[in-house]
Amino acid sequence: EDPVTSLRNLAAVASPDALLVVTVPAMPSLRSRWDDLAGHHRRYTRALVSVHLRGGGWRAARVKHFFSYCVPPAYLQRRVLRRVPQMEFPPVSRPVNAALAWAGTVERWLGCPLPFGTSLVAVARRT
Repeated sequence: EDPVTSLRNLAAVASPDALLVVTVPAMPSLRSRWDDLAGHHRRYTRALVSVHLRGGGWRAARVKHFFSYCVPPAYLQRRVLRRVPQMEFPPVSRPVNAALAWAGTVERWLGCPLPFGTSLVAVARRT
């Protein structure tokens, strides 16, 4: 519930040259029952991740979105259809799974270039 205190506690016990890697759910507009089931307290923007890191004694070296290819289906499921029966991802066919795996490979190869995604990854150093 209190990410800044958690980050301060991590900074207090981390070595001076520590590197912190954090992943968090992104895009507040995707907030839904799924987040409640997953135990998420919030969905983040890049700015909010940076503010929380800074408040916790860390300096963000990089904050990037990933899983950008999951935004359209997540938005459709959570905001348009409002169908979130469970936290687990629904099973998909082999062709759909192959397409998702390909999209993930392309996203990694390109370095997560899009300014949106269902998650954020932050890399930070102690201040």
